[in-house]
This record gives sequence, structure tokens and C-alpha cells, in this order.
Amino acid sequence: MQCCNKDTSALPRVRRGNDHPFTLVIRSSPEGYELGEGKGEHLNPEELKGLRVTIYEPNFGWGFEPELRRLGNALGFELSAEQTKRFGLGVYEAEVSFVLHGDEEHTLRRPLCLVVKEDAEVERHNNTLVLELAPIAKG
Repeated sequence: MQCCNKDTSALPRVRRGNDHPFTLVIRSSPEGYELGEGKGEHLNPEELKGLRVTIYEPNFGWGFEPELRRLGNALGFELSAEQTKRFGLGVYEAEVSFVLHGDEEHTLRRPLCLVVKEDAEVERHNNTLVLELAPIAKG
């Protein structure tokens, strides 16, 4: 079971039992491995081999792969009402794995959203998940 002592104030709140769309952007970054907003260049999803997105639910850590849609240099996916009903309340996490430049595999993971009760108050957010990938330092 995952720990529930996470800062959830910056996460989008999603009501359980509602479909909720997300946009995923992967960027290159000179600063190092980072997850979040940044100034790096967008990586084209078509250039990423073996691209997988897995959403991990909060209670038992089970993962499921959402259906991905290409949106230019971004990907779209949905956290469905069925999934939130099945897996319950808490912090869901997104993990993105892909191969870049030959056989160099990368995995980036970060919190996606906080699923709350059906009658909880939620605000509309720009639900874009930005993952930054830096080149590996050669040394």
C-alpha cells in the first residue's frame, strides 16, 4: 500500500465516477531529470519507441494502461469513471516509459491527480502533465 502523506494541494482534483481527460507532454531539458513545467523542447511521441503510459492507483499500486491519442507533440488519455469507481479515492500516479536514441530506456513517474468523493468540490485545471527528460551526463 502506498503512503498517503503526499502534498496534494497542487494536484488536479477529480471526482470519483467521472471521466477526466489529461494531456501528456514530454520535454528534453538541460537541467537534469525533472518532472514538471519547464523550458525544454517537446519530444515528438512518434520518435519515442516502446512508449507506454501506466496509471497506478492509490490503494494497492496496481497499474493500468489508458488508451492514448496523439495530439501533435502531446498525448491525450483519460482517467475513466469506471477506473475511479474500481480503484477508489487517493493519489493516482502516471508513469511513462520509452526508448530514445537507440536502446536507452527512460522511465518518468509523477503524481497525476487526487481522486475525491463524488460530491467533493473541484476546480477546473489545465490538466497537462509535463515530464522533462535531460540528457545523461557523460563522465
